[in-house]
Amino acid sequence: MEGALTNLALDNHILKKAKISARLEAKEIIRKHLAPEFGIVKSYKALEISISSFYYQSDTKIKRKQEDKQLIEKIEAYLDLMPQSGYRSVTYFLRNDMKINHKRVYRIMHENLLNAVRRGLIIMPTTDSKHNLKKYPNLLKDKSINHARSNSW
Repeated sequence: MEGALTNLALDNHILKKAKISARLEAKEIIRKHLAPEFGIVKSYKALEISISSFYYQSDTKIKRKQEDKQLIEKIEAYLDLMPQSGYRSVTYFLRNDMKINHKRVYRIMHENLLNAVRRGLIIMPTTDSKHNLKKYPNLLKDKSINHARSNSW
């Protein structure tokens, strides 16, 4: 048992050296593998992580998720009326009711796949080959032309 905990401490040291989000990864390792076998307290002490971080959940994140759900409903209602609207027009609409930043609206729309559907690019032809006039042959097609501009004239 002590050998396993020592290996975990060494693994944690390697994770910190590699600058990977060690705490999040370590939390997942503890929750899935170590907590059932060794317990939460011993696992966290071996990985040198505060035990309170196991139970921590930010209040601001919880509030933001609730506010985002309300915003999603408002955005979906607006997009039902105006389906081609992008985040800018949605932001303008939402600013009538509340104070909101365009970056937040963009993030919410992007995360929930509410972005406007883009139309394909329309390529207009530059020449009209279907006219009734006489078509002249390309006389320079078979000749090798020097790269100077005035050589073909």
